[in-house]
Formats: sequence, structure tokens, C-alpha cells
Amino acid sequence: MFGLGVQSFEHPATMAADGTLRFGRFELRRNERQLLAEGKPMELGDRAFDLLFALIVAAGALVTKRALMETVWPGQAIEDNNIAVQIGALRRALGRDRGLIQTVHRRGYRFLGGSHTIEDVRTKVPMSQRLSIVVLPFVNLKSDPALDYIVNGITHSLTTDISHALPGSFVVSHSAAFTYRNGSAEPRRIGQLDVRYVLAGSVLLDENQVRVNARLIDAMSDRQLWADRFDTVRSAVLAVQDEIVARLSRSFGLQIIDAEARQSRRLQSPVVVDLLMRGWALMNRPTARETLIEARELFEHALSVDPDNADALAQIGTILVFEVLNGYYDTGRTERLADADAALAQALAKNPNHIAALRARAALLRARGAFREAIQAAEAVILINPGEPRVYNELGLSFLYLGEVTKAIEYFSKAGRVGPRDPARSVWLSGLGRAQISMQRDLDAMQSLQAAVTANPKDFFTRVFLVAACALAGRQAEAEAALKECNQLRPGLTIKALSSRLWPVPIEATSPRYRRYHQRLLLGLRKAGMPS
Repeated sequence: MFGLGVQSFEHPATMAADGTLRFGRFELRRNERQLLAEGKPMELGDRAFDLLFALIVAAGALVTKRALMETVWPGQAIEDNNIAVQIGALRRALGRDRGLIQTVHRRGYRFLGGSHTIEDVRTKVPMSQRLSIVVLPFVNLKSDPALDYIVNGITHSLTTDISHALPGSFVVSHSAAFTYRNGSAEPRRIGQLDVRYVLAGSVLLDENQVRVNARLIDAMSDRQLWADRFDTVRSAVLAVQDEIVARLSRSFGLQIIDAEARQSRRLQSPVVVDLLMRGWALMNRPTARETLIEARELFEHALSVDPDNADALAQIGTILVFEVLNGYYDTGRTERLADADAALAQALAKNPNHIAALRARAALLRARGAFREAIQAAEAVILINPGEPRVYNELGLSFLYLGEVTKAIEYFSKAGRVGPRDPARSVWLSGLGRAQISMQRDLDAMQSLQAAVTANPKDFFTRVFLVAACALAGRQAEAEAALKECNQLRPGLTIKALSSRLWPVPIEATSPRYRRYHQRLLLGLRKAGMPS
């Protein structure tokens, strides 16, 4: 609830369950994208409609010109006078109530909806309307009915995996979505069912390759938000299907979270789901200490509103675990892991199948050196949602610490196939490089670690691993150059100072083979010229 310190208007704005916003003598029908005055439709273009809605949901707060540009003209470069033109159209439509839109000189605009409380309209929209998704049956481009079972299987599995990837979302059942097969439905027609997002696509299978095209559409505006193409070798049909579904569900989930987070940042809403979306968007970025601090503040804010929120508890537990595993702090390891354990236990008490909490639980067990238990925990997550590349990374790391390097490489590679462009890909590329050093495949390790540094330049320890790999491969000049970059980030580096940070897990719990790898890593750092 927001209190507005503005002059009183006759009635506060309220949002009906059907998506109709009422203020004074007006109705703004969001689902139909229509403005009515005393029951009569008004002439209003799409841009003006979006602009009016953005002003209303700000609940009396100033909306800057920049925020309006990002909301109404996303991704486009426009002049300020475009906003002025649309504001003029709105005021003409409002007629004698044109004063509802206030101009704040050189800053933006404000909707003057009354001195009564105006509820944030998105809190009045059920989650099934706001974060609702339909996966349309993918189109079989081969037009060969014998292949329909593969294409339908992709759609069916994707529907299930997306419901797991996006907690709190409403995903239309496969059977209901199947009525829109053959790509005949227009997004606006589907939007009339209060579905916000539409995932559509096609599959082309030939003798050697499978090509999948996918696109994400905002059903309310017909705007395409994302499109991508996935190519893979056609081997065993079920294996190909599982890999395609895993890649799509992860990519699609990232795009939805990013879209919802941008909307939430623009509106600065304190509603729990918006705080979660903004936090999730940060967690999907390449890992950095500052990013985790910012995300934790959002999740703690969410908990202050809803103290039992399982999503916020799971993410706070995740952050505490990775503050330890990533070596961000010199002290407080035991306390952080204990707090993480408590937060994750509370989240799992609320929802025993909570994906993020189960994934963080596997990482917590790894941090404590319980590698076999960590593997079991990660495998349980994959049974629920196979589209989680970070869980394959967890498996890879636990097997690496156990000295089972071939298995570790298998899981790091699997993470790469599921999330080839994932924002978190640096972590499994780094793990792959470490495993390759262990197997004395130093040139391969150089390539993997360089790719990891490119994906996340802020990952300091991956840079350290790269120094060692270059030296061990006999690439002295490259090793010295990489060491110079490390020293620029952290002047005065020594092997002794680094050694404890390179052990994010209890040394006594690791296998002899892993400890030999660690000694080889230190040898590489000495060869590169790092002082003891």
C-alpha cells in the first residue's frame, strides 16, 4: 500500500480481478488494451495506453522520462518529444480530467489519483495472470507424421520443466496448449486467456542434426522478447530430446526472470514477487561479491514483508554458502554455513521440493566436505528439473574433490551443453579447466580457463588457475602475462597467501589424487614466477 500526498480525486484507482483498472469515471481494461470514459470507448493508441498504465502503477510516484522510454519503447532510441506527444494524446482523451497527469519540469510525470491509498495494481493481479505461461506445441518442419512424437515430446517435457524452473508461475497444461497446435493461434488470442507469455517454436530433424528455433512473446503486446536457435547432433532420440528441453527451459527461464526484473525495477514495487524477481536476475549474472551483496538486500527486504517466504530463504541460504565457497571473506566461515543451513532447512520445511534450496543444500554439503552426500543431493535436483546446469557443475566439483576426474569432466561438459551461453557458465568452464590440469591436459585447460575468464572477468581465482595452466603447458610468456593481470587486481600476491583461499572445502575430506592436483597447481604458480 502506498500513501499519496497529492490533491484529492473523487475515487481512488482500483484493479478488478479481470484486469480492469477503475479511476473516477474511467475504466482501463488492461487485457483488452482499451480506455473507457463513462462506459464509452476512447480513441487511444498502444503507446499512449502503455504510458498511462505505467503512470498509474507508479501509484502517485514520479515516473522519469527515462523510465517511461524503457517501459513504452524498450530497446529503442527515441526523442523526448515522443513522450510529450503521447502525454498530449492522453490529456485529450481524459478531457476535463486532464489534470490527472502532472508534468514535473525536466524530470517526468506523475499520475494524481487521489489522496486515498492506491494499491499497487500488480498486487491485485493474481499470479496466474501476471506470471502465466503457455508452451505452444512446436511445429514439425519436416511435415513427417512419423516424427511428431519427438516434437510433441519436446513440448510436453518443456511444459513440465518450466514449471519447475520458475517457482510461483502458472504454466498452462500440455493438454490445454495442444488445442493451439500447428501454429495457428495469434498471441493476442492466447492473451485473452490471461496468459502473459507465449513460448513458440519449430523443430527440424534430418539424418544428422536437430535444429530448434524458439521465440518468447509478450501476449499482451505481441512484442517478441527473445528468440534463439539451438543446433545439436542427432544421436539417440531421447538423449537429444532431454538436452534440447534442458537448454530451452534454462534459457527461457532466464529471459522471463530478466523481463520481470526490468519491469519491477522500473516500478520500484515493494511487493515480494518483484523483490524476488530483481534478486533472481542478479543471481543469474556472473558471480561477484558486490552482486551477491545487492541480491541479499533484496531477498532480506522480501523476508521483512513475508518472513516465511521459501524463495527468499532459499536464496539467502545460497548466498551464504557461495560467500564461503568463493572465498569472499577471510573470517566467518563456520557462522555463514550455520546460518545457511538454518535458512535452507526453513525453506525446505515450507517446500520439500524447492529447487533452489535443494541445489544450495548440495553446495552446502560440498562446502563441509560431505561429497558423497552432496552428489546424492544434486542428483535429486536433476530428477525434478534436468535443466539446471549449475547442478551438473555441483556434481562435477564433488567428483573432482573425490578424485574421480573423468566423471567430473563428464558433468562439467554436460553443464556446458545445457547452458552454452548461460551467465553462470564461467563456473563450469573453470571447473573443467581444473579437472584438465589434474589430468595433465594443460593446453586444454588453458583454453577452458581463458573462456571462463572471458565469461566472468571478475573471477579472480579462475585467473590464478589460468596462470598455473599456462606455466605447466610451457607457455611462459602467457603465464607471466596472466600473473601480471592477477597482481594488478591484488598486488603483492604470494603462494602462501593464496593457498588457504584455494581450498574452499576441508582439505582432509578430499582424495589423495585431488591433493596431488593441488600440489601440481602450486608448481605451476611457482613456474610462472609467483613468490612463495
